[in-house]
Amino acid sequence: MTIKYRIIIVASSVIFSTFISCNKKTSTSLKKEDQIPVKEAIDSISIESIINHEVNEVDMLQSGIKEKEALREFEVLYYELLKFKDTENFAKYGFAIGGPYSEWMKKAENLDKKYDPKILVERGIFISELKLLGIYYVGSKGKETSETEFYNKSFLDGLSTNRKAEEKISN
Repeated sequence: MTIKYRIIIVASSVIFSTFISCNKKTSTSLKKEDQIPVKEAIDSISIESIINHEVNEVDMLQSGIKEKEALREFEVLYYELLKFKDTENFAKYGFAIGGPYSEWMKKAENLDKKYDPKILVERGIFISELKLLGIYYVGSKGKETSETEFYNKSFLDGLSTNRKAEEKISN
């Protein structure tokens, strides 16, 4: 059974049971002619609206999961860059093909291709800027510049927003 049909079945049963419980609660206070018959109430519910509502909720959940995945992958790559940017090998080879850090750049490029470029924008993070930060560090041999400071502040602010949200959820 596909997820679409499972959603329809669950949504229909929830709406039906909600309607029945509401109708029972109000039946003592409503006159018989004011009560809505169950069949008429169910017929008035558009199955298409139920599907669209449920599919939108599923899309929102999937979007949230993708955002978390993108954020985690971004965070790992970001901290890896901060860890190796000061090394002699990085100053010598940068992201040269075959060098010790060429794989990092490939991962950053894949991350940029894997996710919608705007997925982390609400956090002030553009995934493609991670590659730029790496390139700025190549040019400065791992030293801080006004450009690297700008991107680091932006990334740290975005990542700290995530930590604050997680702390609120866990408390």
